[in-house]
Amino acid sequence: MKSKRLLTMIGSVCLILVLAALLLPACAKEEAPAAPTPGAPAEVYHWKFHSSMAVDHPQAVSFTWWAKKVEEASGGRLTMTIFPSSTLVSMLDSLSALGEGTVDLGDVCGGYWKEFMPEGGIETGFPGMLFNGPEMNHLFYDLGLIDIVREAYAEHGVWYGAPIDGGPHYMWATKPIRSVADFKGITCRAYGDVAVLIERLGGAPVFIPHDESFMALQLGTVDAYATNIMVFSTYKHYEVCHYVMTPGVLSLGVGNFGISMKSLDELPEDLATLVKSMAPMLNFANSYMAKNMEYDVLQSGKKLGFEVVQMDPEVVDVMTEVCMVLLDEYAAKSDRCARMVEIVKGMMKQKGYID
Repeated sequence: MKSKRLLTMIGSVCLILVLAALLLPACAKEEAPAAPTPGAPAEVYHWKFHSSMAVDHPQAVSFTWWAKKVEEASGGRLTMTIFPSSTLVSMLDSLSALGEGTVDLGDVCGGYWKEFMPEGGIETGFPGMLFNGPEMNHLFYDLGLIDIVREAYAEHGVWYGAPIDGGPHYMWATKPIRSVADFKGITCRAYGDVAVLIERLGGAPVFIPHDESFMALQLGTVDAYATNIMVFSTYKHYEVCHYVMTPGVLSLGVGNFGISMKSLDELPEDLATLVKSMAPMLNFANSYMAKNMEYDVLQSGKKLGFEVVQMDPEVVDVMTEVCMVLLDEYAAKSDRCARMVEIVKGMMKQKGYID
């Protein structure tokens, strides 16, 4: 109840700011768009919102909240239906589904398609790169990373809406993992460059959709899992994995949500402007939910039957080394990647994370 009240307050403030931002530029235009004919019913657009998470996952809850705010701001002219994990498309197919217009908008994660869109790998983050939401917002909005990322997504028919602070990506397992030696031989569900990190530490990374994760852990198909802690709680992984390792194998995992350019083109100009301008609100809502859940889960070890395990400093050192190696590897892939890496390293130096 507390979360809902706070989200409502946040939404009201954000909505006022968004509407003000929309109205001011409109006043400066020489010609206003033609008003609808009095008495004529406004056309209503119905969008499909793909979520990679279960319906009760906090991220999906924030999507539902945001969709309602968009509907209210549009006067009911743009409505959205949230489709949870795998009901429309799989996580790995979400980018192409958006580009084709099969779904209108949805959460996507650059780490899933870093092999053919390397900018997505940089966007998702690395160990030691980002540590909190304000740093992420500074990197994307103040330092301009979002403009370069949008160039890359546009080539796939997707308008990159906003970065989403998913919190640290922790690793949990059926046995405690404290040292580099403990990684040897473990099979861990991971994606993107977290999978690279697991492999370089001596483990074997595999990919499994979240809706298949509990059974995989229960049957021993995988020994460990690495992603945001909300998955650990939502999918009840604590019933199988009694150890959560800290610090996170990804200091801050950056997801995002994208909008099909085909769907945007089909909207009237004012609705397209509205939905794009409200994109940062989704990050704000999701960040709040992620941070709340992270704190609650990590404090509930006794209740849920798991132990928080502190990994040795040598593991953190290896994470940092891998981060720098990966950044250099990305910089060599393209001019656009090189520009992104330059911005990322500049911020890391500014924060004192690297020399």
